[in-house]
Formats: sequence, structure tokens, C-alpha cells
Amino acid sequence: MDAKKTTAQIDGELEALRTKLRGLEVKKQSHAKAIDKAKAERKRGAFKAHADGDSTAAAALAKARENEIRAVMEMEDIGSAIAEGGEKFQALEAEREETYRRERWEAARAAMRRAQAEAEEIHLHLEAFSNLLQKHDATLSEIRLRGHEAGQSDAAMTRFKLTHITRTLFNFYLKRTFPTGLGVEYSKQYEKPYTMIMAQVVAGAEHKAQPDGQDTVGTEAETEPEAGTEPGAGAEATA
Repeated sequence: MDAKKTTAQIDGELEALRTKLRGLEVKKQSHAKAIDKAKAERKRGAFKAHADGDSTAAAALAKARENEIRAVMEMEDIGSAIAEGGEKFQALEAEREETYRRERWEAARAAMRRAQAEAEEIHLHLEAFSNLLQKHDATLSEIRLRGHEAGQSDAAMTRFKLTHITRTLFNFYLKRTFPTGLGVEYSKQYEKPYTMIMAQVVAGAEHKAQPDGQDTVGTEAETEPEAGTEPGAGAEATA
């Protein structure tokens, strides 16, 4: 088998062979009709040629016999050609199947190489993301520390945490990539960019905190931003 042939090329060969086989079948039917005609002519002229000694009938009978023999032999040849063509067709189909599998495996290997390159890129992004999260976590810790030092309550400060990132990561960013889920329970209140969530957390903290460090809400339980809440509105849902 020529390993360089493609399935498209083999399909072309199969179609050409299929056309030839159809043509042979037409020829076979034509020769079958010729045989029937020759037999009928021999039957009509047999009595006159043999019983009456009619020379004209004898000549016609000989011609009909010659035509029948030729048609029978040609039809046998056509049958052999059809059989050989069928074998060629089966061989081409087997070749096509093998070529198709080879092409699909080559495509799979090419996709594997892309996956490896993408994995390297993903690794770099995740490394950068991890480093940024560590930096962001330190910033959130500083917010809580400085807020407590300023006399602000836990209700205003403890919502500055990485939990919001993990929840919005699954509910907003990864949900677009994995719409069927990742084994986590989605929450509509986190179906928004992290920038919007952080804006709501900051606005809520500023709304609770007073310039002198007093909190009008007091030490209420830790809460999460509610879906649809505008920054600064102060409306929240219990986590």
C-alpha cells in the first residue's frame, strides 16, 4: 500500500472503479440479451436447415450459433472482469480503512503535541496566577489587619478573603468552560467577574465603617455579596 495516499485519493479510485463495474454490469445484461436472441434465431431456423436442407436457413443458423457462442464467451469474460473488479474494490476499501485510521492517528498525535504546548502555556499562567493570589492574599490580610487596628468590626473586615476568588472562579470563569459542572455546587450570586465582587465587598465595608472607626451594623455574622447588589448598596445574602 502506498502510505502517501490519502482517503480522498482512495475515494476517487473507488468511485472510478465503481463506475467501471456499473459499466460491466450493463455490458453483461446486453450480452445476456444477445444470447437469448441468438437462441431464438437458432430455434426458428433449425427445422428448415436440418429437415428441409434450406441453405439460407442453414447459413442463418450458423450465424446465430456463432453469435451465441461469441456472446456466451464474452459474457464469461465480463463475469471474470466483474469478479476481479470486486476483488480490487474490496482491497481498496481495506486500504481506505487502514489509511483512515492512520490519518486519524496522525491527527490525534498532532492534537497531543498541541495539548503539550497548551499545557506549558497553562502552567505558566497558573504559576503567575498562583503568585498573584499569594500577593492578593497578603493584601487582603493587610486590609483586615489595618481595619482592625482602625477599630473596624469583623463584619466589615472579615469578608476580605480568598474565598470569593474560589467561588467566582467556579461560578463565573470556569462555568463558561465547563457548563456541565466540575462537581461543585454553583451559586448565582457568584456568576460575575471578580472585579465586581471585590467592588461590592469594598463598597459594603465602606458603607458599614464610620470615619471614627464605629460600625453602625455592629458585629453581625460574616456575609457574602448578593447577586444583583450594586456596589455601595449594602444589601447582602448570608453565606
